[in-house]
Amino acid sequence: MAEFDVSNYLGVFLDEVDKQLQILDAEILHLEKDPNNVKTIENIFRAAHTLKGSSASMGFEKMKECTHHLENIFDQIRQKKIQVTPAIINIIFDCIDLIRRMKESIIDGTLDDMDIQPFIKQLGALHTNQAIHHSKLEQVQLTEEYELDEYQKDVLRNGLILGHNAYEIKIQICKDSLMKSVRALLIQNAISEIGEIIATFPSVEVMENEDIFQGNMCFIVLTMRTKEELLECISQLSEIEQSSLKEISKTAIFDESTSQKEPRETEETKFNKKEKANQQKKKISSTVRVDVERLEYLMNLVGELVIDQTR
Repeated sequence: MAEFDVSNYLGVFLDEVDKQLQILDAEILHLEKDPNNVKTIENIFRAAHTLKGSSASMGFEKMKECTHHLENIFDQIRQKKIQVTPAIINIIFDCIDLIRRMKESIIDGTLDDMDIQPFIKQLGALHTNQAIHHSKLEQVQLTEEYELDEYQKDVLRNGLILGHNAYEIKIQICKDSLMKSVRALLIQNAISEIGEIIATFPSVEVMENEDIFQGNMCFIVLTMRTKEELLECISQLSEIEQSSLKEISKTAIFDESTSQKEPRETEETKFNKKEKANQQKKKISSTVRVDVERLEYLMNLVGELVIDQTR
């Protein structure tokens, strides 16, 4: 089988970067005027999430790392663990400028020469202290009382509509395990390889703090894998004291949505989501690859047909 060549998709990737940068440019100006606007915060989070995913797929690790930290910042803002301040706005402006320069360096082939660590440390400093401040509420829970926000619920609903399976994975690391934080990140990476992690409890910031993290964690995952395949993956993880896997049913997700809205509004929402899902499917299948020689042959045939019709 031919090896997958990401260079074939570089143009599509750069177009996507431009699109998300435009969203970030517009939304950060809105955020500056209205720091508590939930919709604006969600839009910035989604743009950062999209950039992180696409840059990771293309293998641009530095852009992935930068957008990952930006995504974390706005995840903390969504959870009201960080307040939007002028200082944060300025750093986000700098982050957008850095992403733009990264795009240019990708075109020039000089991305690996960029030093982004000073900026990464600046982003990390925004939420480290506040994450520690809020972590005491999370450290002793195996997250039976976790709560998804509206964006995460919407992602789950859309994923279920598109045929994915949703699971709640709970894991407890062995109490005598050394460096529980490192073990937690290894577990998170393993799970991310078999599906998309929609939510993590406690937050990644808590997991990374060895003084606070107690070894209990929960992942909400969307995947095309079966329950048996997930159980097989979990069974291969080391230093696990106990684990559980629970499928999140469509009934649970959609009933919750229905109970919060009027019946008429719910029907409209379901219709819109189905339309959105159909549009996403159409977008996926709208691009085809055609051999150049065959394309030239078809072009010649069309040219001859036009000439015959004009005689």
